[in-house]
Parts: sequence; C-alpha cells; structure tokens
Amino acid sequence: MHRGVEIALQVIGIVGVALLLGAYAALQARRVSVATPAYHGANAVGSALILGSLVGSFNLPSAVIESAWLLLSLWGGGRCVRAARAAAKAGGAPRACDPGGGGGRRRGPAGGPPARLTRGGGGGRRGPAGGGGGGHPPPTAAAGAPTDRVAAATAAAPTAAAAAV
Repeated sequence: MHRGVEIALQVIGIVGVALLLGAYAALQARRVSVATPAYHGANAVGSALILGSLVGSFNLPSAVIESAWLLLSLWGGGRCVRAARAAAKAGGAPRACDPGGGGGRRRGPAGGPPARLTRGGGGGRRGPAGGGGGGHPPPTAAAGAPTDRVAAATAAAPTAAAAAV
C-alpha cells in the first residue's frame, strides 16, 4: 500500500477516536446527554471512521468492537429520532428523546426503590436509584448517607477490612 494512503488511513482513524473520546468526555462533563441524536451521531461517525481506517491494517477485535459500537449508536440514534418525531406529531414540545421512556423513574415492588441504578429525570444522565438524575441523591436521603450500592459498599469497605484483621 502506498505510504500516503497509509498515513491518510491513520489520520481517519485518529479523527474517529477523537470523536468517540470527545463524545464520551462531553457526556461525563454533562455537556451532552445520551438523549440527543448528536451524541449517537458522534459515536456512529467515530466508529465508522475507525472501521474505515482498518482497511490499511486489519485487526479483527477492533473491527468487531467498532462494528458493534456503530450498530448500537445507529440503533440509539434512531430511537431518539423516532421519539422526537412521535412527540412532535402528538403535539408535544419538540425534544430529543427519552431512552428510558415515561420520565425514566422506575419503581420496585410496592413502590419502593428499584433493584438497580436507573435513569433519573435528568435528560438521560444516570443518577442514584430512584433519584432525580444528574447524580443528586433522592430527597429522602440523609445528608452524607450513601445513596447507591456502590457508595454503600465503598463506605463499608474500611469497616469490613478492619473486621478481617
């Protein structure tokens, strides 16, 4: 393969990686939500660029992960677009999408907290179980109390380690 083509494929792959990492960084910084077609679009285009760059130097594991990422991004983006069209058709306010459906607050048995972390009402951001999204504890949580299983396990870890000694 011509050296210029190899370099071009490397640049295409790096642009794809930058799109994927940029979208993820924006998500972590809460500059973008998973409830927007733009987030899914950046992931789909980034994965497609990385797949295209593999033409020069094929790598099966990379091709598998990028193909899966591309398909999942297209699926999620399609859901967002369909949800936005349905909301507009129903006369609702135009919005991106609601991947969890119906406000995103799921309840467990007898109206109690759910058994796992679920999407809160914060525009697709993950929050504590039954919480209001955006990482804020539910209104009933005591100040300083762990609000999810990870925080509870982390808080209990020093005690468990001390008991084992």
